[in-house]
This record gives sequence, C-alpha cells and structure tokens, in this order.
Amino acid sequence: MEAIIPFVSAVGLGGAIGSALTIVLQAWLSRRAARDDRQFRERKEAYIGLLNALHRSEVEGTPEAAKNVGHWMNVCDLVGSGPVLGQLRRLVETNPLPGGAAHHGRPAALMGLKEAMRADLGVTPGRRRLN
Repeated sequence: MEAIIPFVSAVGLGGAIGSALTIVLQAWLSRRAARDDRQFRERKEAYIGLLNALHRSEVEGTPEAAKNVGHWMNVCDLVGSGPVLGQLRRLVETNPLPGGAAHHGRPAALMGLKEAMRADLGVTPGRRRLN
C-alpha cells in the first residue's frame, strides 16, 4: 500500500503538469492565430488600398489622387512583405515618363506587384486576365 501512494501522487502531479502545458500551448496557439489574422487583415487592407489609389491616380491624374498613392505606399512600407516591397520599388521605377507617356515596363511591374501580393496573402486568382 505504501508503494501505491507515491505512484498515485506522481500520476496526479504528471496530470497537473500535462494540463498546465496544454493550457500554455493553447494560449500560445491562440495568440499566434490572432496575430496571423491581424497581419493578414492589415496587409490585405494596405494592398487593396494601394491598388485602388493607383487606379484612381491613373484615371483622375489629380495631385490629390497622387498623394493618396503615397499614403498607401507608406502603409505598405509598414506592413508589406519583402517581396511586395521589392515589386513596389520596381513599380515606382516605371512611373510615367516626362510628358505623361507611359513607361514600357509598367504593365509587367504592376503584374509582378499583384503576384507578390497574392503570394503574401496566400490567395490564388480565380481567373487570370491576359493583357
């Protein structure tokens, strides 16, 4: 009977440690999932905001629309991934030429930016547009 008491105590202690580890692991996984979800939402908002601002800037051509592009580029600098920021630099290098002429590399730079954004967000396109 005396040998049973230490065994029961050890099992009880082991169960308590196991329960504590389970709670700690669940809390860590929950925090990680919340962080990943927040990061996804921040990046999605920044990327969609930038694409909308680029569209408005090209359509409207106003100083206000251009400033809006700058705002969303700053947001992307804060939350964007390295590959997206690289493609964003490539896009800036293809800004319209003096006199408003389109840069020949602009379509490819924009497509590269969108592909980097999709990869960063882990989304796949439904249908690919051919330009």
